[in-house]
Amino acid sequence: MPAVIIPLLITLSALMPYLPGGVRVDQIVVPILAAPAFLMARRQHAGTFIWGIALIVSLVALAVSSRLSWQTGLATSGLFSMIRIAWPVIALLSFPALLSRTPHTTLYSTLSIAACAGAASLAALGALASPRVLEILTLWVRTEDDSVWTQARDIGRFSGLFNQPLEAGVFYSVALMALAFCWKHARVNKLLLLGLLVLILAGGGLSLSKNFIVVGIVCSAALAIWIGVIPFWLVIAIAIPTLIIVPPLFVRYNPDYVDSLIALYYTGGLFSALTAGRFGQADSQVSILFQSLFEVGDWPLGRGLGSHLPLDNGFLEFFYQGGIVALGGFVIALLALLIHGWRHRATDHGRLLVMLVLFTIGASLGGPAFTANRANIALLLLIAATIVDIRRERPVRAAAIQRGAPLRY
Repeated sequence: MPAVIIPLLITLSALMPYLPGGVRVDQIVVPILAAPAFLMARRQHAGTFIWGIALIVSLVALAVSSRLSWQTGLATSGLFSMIRIAWPVIALLSFPALLSRTPHTTLYSTLSIAACAGAASLAALGALASPRVLEILTLWVRTEDDSVWTQARDIGRFSGLFNQPLEAGVFYSVALMALAFCWKHARVNKLLLLGLLVLILAGGGLSLSKNFIVVGIVCSAALAIWIGVIPFWLVIAIAIPTLIIVPPLFVRYNPDYVDSLIALYYTGGLFSALTAGRFGQADSQVSILFQSLFEVGDWPLGRGLGSHLPLDNGFLEFFYQGGIVALGGFVIALLALLIHGWRHRATDHGRLLVMLVLFTIGASLGGPAFTANRANIALLLLIAATIVDIRRERPVRAAAIQRGAPLRY
């Protein structure tokens, strides 16, 4: 298999329809690809390895807490949750080795993600316009009356191939950052990239995901400015008329959703509105779940996998099920990746890694971005790609410094 196909194959596997029994294609493809990757892995493929150790500690804490918990155990309902939490660990430990022979790893990964995001956006647009497309989408999403996808559609939120707006928001946000990187580095017709930009903005906008509209767009704009794709003044010149024109159109398009945001604002303030009530109120679900662990003394190791799946916060997902140990491992992993990117901020790969981690931290306030079904594959692939290319740049930079030659990125 040509090495350049690997990023595209990984991304496409996350966008395939469900197989019989509710199994996703990426749940088969990623382990198959990961197995040889683990066998050929070397330390240089992983770059800074502390994040891997931290995530493994989180997994151990989750497993131990499940065996000790009075509510659940791995032999009962915790297996699905273990797979869900283990997914980022498998990906981040195997993808760097898997991508090690791919030339221009980050560039090929960003192109693959941006192209797939364009195709996924067409599905969201088609669902908005055609009942026939809605029937076809049943192969990708759960459309029962009580499903998240159906409830979101009923209030004017179209997430396309993704079961919930959170997943769509994560995927399109990563795709938007990927597109910013492509705009500078890919030798592709700019009209094609502009078309993908329009599709990605349409797909993310139709989902009405705050992860996309607030965190994703801001991080993508910051990345574009930082790597020199667009000047700051032009971003402001685009943002001001957009903020004047779009909100009134949005109010006309979905007044009920706007009313709910306004109600949250008056109840708990701006932070409450931006996080859909997850924060800013003393009686929010996230606050209650955090507090309940301390009240009953379960905070060291949590209540075990499968005891609860708190989808409203990425940090709570680790803390509630694995306690402070699992949460600590997750936070350390994110900080280690952030520091690794910041140390190499002189390169566009390092800057991309910084913005990906900052996006993950911000998006995790509103949901489990790191473990979001389907969407996290693109996030983890891009993080792994930057790690590979940052590692490759070290010898080049060292040689240039030794020769006294100017550095070029």
